Amino acid sequence: MSIPALIIISDSPKRSELIEACLANEQFQIILCTNLNHLSQHCIQNYDADIVLLNFEHPHPKMINDCAESFDLPVVLFSGTADKASIQFALNHGITNFIESDINPKTLNSIIEVSITQFKKHKALEHALNIATSKLA
Repeated sequence: MSIPALIIISDSPKRSELIEACLANEQFQIILCTNLNHLSQHCIQNYDADIVLLNFEHPHPKMINDCAESFDLPVVLFSGTADKASIQFALNHGITNFIESDINPKTLNSIIEVSITQFKKHKALEHALNIATSKLA
């Protein structure tokens, strides 16, 4: 896999800065690292990314839903806190993968690879279902 292009969105400016510093020397192309407060300033669809990483300490269902609906990309949610209901909600509303920890450069590459593969398989199945449904109509 080539070097993945990342969009990283955090719930605070400090977390965004820490993540960007943590990943600076790793094999990732960070094309945007921002926080929710500045998200409206960026037109995310104009960035040519492979994956979106969300890093929220306390993910709110509306944030999860808005982010998952905004991208036609795999979206991975990293969160230090989660319960079973939050994880299920995230996965049912378009989050590709939910990781109950902060972003860790040592494990990020495999998480990205698996998430991109899962997303592509999901899209292929969705496409096949749409074709089958249209043939039945």
